[in-house]
Amino acid sequence: AFRVAAAAARHRAVGDEGLATLRHCVETAATVAELGARADVVAAALMHKALEGGAFDSEGLRERVPDATAEMVEGATKLSDIAALSRASDRAMSEDERLRLRAMLLAATDARVVIIELANRLDDVRRASVTSLGSSDVASADAARSLAEETMATYVPLASRLGVWGLKSKLEDACFAVAHPERHAELG
Repeated sequence: AFRVAAAAARHRAVGDEGLATLRHCVETAATVAELGARADVVAAALMHKALEGGAFDSEGLRERVPDATAEMVEGATKLSDIAALSRASDRAMSEDERLRLRAMLLAATDARVVIIELANRLDDVRRASVTSLGSSDVASADAARSLAEETMATYVPLASRLGVWGLKSKLEDACFAVAHPERHAELG
């Protein structure tokens, strides 16, 4: 699994982007492992970016890993695509749209894949927090706040519905750090 993730990251490598992608995949997998997930789920989390960027297609991935693991990677890729489409519009989602997205995420795949997506989102928000804190770029800070708001509105309730309380708490904390960095530092 690590070789597949590393090959995919190398394929994306432009400057530090490949290394950042690999770190992100390792963090996502570590979060899933902390939840006590089975080895195949952790492996799928580690490879969740393998189908992005053209390093592997579904067939190439299936030649390297068991079908069940490849199916989880494919599912995680689809969930990431759905989430990216929801962020692609320049307007905030309505409450009704958020509820439909949440329902679609739950119905689209099995719970293991949703947990991989939740762990992926946790690392995304944490990276956005670090990036926005170290930047004077208003657009970067606004993008980080938007990501945190979407996470609070869609992903935190999803984690709650799945009963993944530790991950829910980590998502809330990461979102709070983005939305209220001064208060978070005071409470830290």
